[in-house]
Amino acid sequence: MTDALRLIIGSEVVCDDGAAGKLHRLIVDPEQRAVTHLDVEGRHPNDGHLVPIGRVRSADEEIHLDCTHEQFSHFLPAQDVQVVQLAGGRAQYGLYSGSMLARMPMFGLLGPGQLMGGMTSGRPAPGEHVATAPLDVVPDGEVDLRGGAYVIATDGHIGHVHGVVVDEAGHLTHLLLGEGHVFARKEVAIPVESVTEVTEAGAHLSLSKADVEALPALGA
Repeated sequence: MTDALRLIIGSEVVCDDGAAGKLHRLIVDPEQRAVTHLDVEGRHPNDGHLVPIGRVRSADEEIHLDCTHEQFSHFLPAQDVQVVQLAGGRAQYGLYSGSMLARMPMFGLLGPGQLMGGMTSGRPAPGEHVATAPLDVVPDGEVDLRGGAYVIATDGHIGHVHGVVVDEAGHLTHLLLGEGHVFARKEVAIPVESVTEVTEAGAHLSLSKADVEALPALGA
């Protein structure tokens, strides 16, 4: 991996032997202030994988991975299955996780092969109906950062997440605000030292809007 990587959400992701998909979201360890995985949406529906940050060879306009399509297909799946079982007119919710812990805020975390709400993984009883839906996977203790997530200054909302810059170990150095924020510049880079909290909803800053407006351009 190079000294610094600019990871823009929505960027094209390329394997050694061709296009892999697009960067859907970033998985962040909030304690270490580091990106651990990239959620790369594959070329087919529900074919996303969590790519370890160490597999990123370079990143700017495109993100280049140090792997083939075959290796990409063996990375952890980015989605699991949410199960809704209708019994007697009532919906029971559960989660089948075949690979790793998945986040389900209302119902907690489950291990491999478990279902919640008193459900089992067997055949539904007569009169019961089961539906499934994809659910994004987030490793235990980590959060995901998505394009468009809010960025909040000390005096209010200032813009939306466009991406991040990380160092060679994956540690965050800057949070990027993209086009459409309140300032004239196309992109504003906020030093990670000024980010007080990163959650699924976005990031909170120790800076005011005026402080952010006064930040130098990245690399200046």
